[in-house]
Amino acid sequence: VEVRSRRYWILGRVFEPGIYPLRQPTTLLEAISQSGGLFTSRFSGTTQELADLSSSIVIRDGRILPVDFEKLIKSGDMSHNIYLRHNDFVYLPSATASSVLLLGAVKVPQSVGWQDELTLVDCIAQGRGPTKDAYLDQVVIVRGSLGDPQAALVNLKAVITGKEPDVMLRPGDIVWIPKRPMGLVESTIELVFKDAARAAAANEGARAAGSDENPVITIPFGTQ
Repeated sequence: VEVRSRRYWILGRVFEPGIYPLRQPTTLLEAISQSGGLFTSRFSGTTQELADLSSSIVIRDGRILPVDFEKLIKSGDMSHNIYLRHNDFVYLPSATASSVLLLGAVKVPQSVGWQDELTLVDCIAQGRGPTKDAYLDQVVIVRGSLGDPQAALVNLKAVITGKEPDVMLRPGDIVWIPKRPMGLVESTIELVFKDAARAAAANEGARAAGSDENPVITIPFGTQ
């Protein structure tokens, strides 16, 4: 790739999200600085309120890199200040968003506004229900930070028929409906986070680019 065409994405809670040229060696901190820095609160002057560092990610070639944004930004651990490469995708999600991310084999994947007593069935209904090829025996709910996520597999068929109770959701949960049976929980969580990152790129990337260009990060559903 020619130097002039190299680029990276930085999206989420920074002042100027978008696509940036990668004309020279650029570290993660330099990239955040070039994007105007993290959002801050007018009242407290802190960054933790608007950028969820524990769930922030860097994706390279379809894989999540082991970068700890909390250690880098809050503790100054420069071992996490990696150099970016062409087509890297940096995403710093909001720490204050009150929503549930609905992804996978659902008719309308979307961010569902959270409200008291939002259940799994209610959430999926807002996405107009699962697709015909959805595998409902193992709907995945991921909760917690990227560094310490917890996943639960829910038999949606049993919930719908009343054999099992519905599940209460929390703000920040990710609901993911697969198209096939899932294997190891660790692999399942990685798939969910990848699909979440892909959704973030699709929803925010084109707007940040100011064009109809497709996001440079493409993670096909169901790949490992």
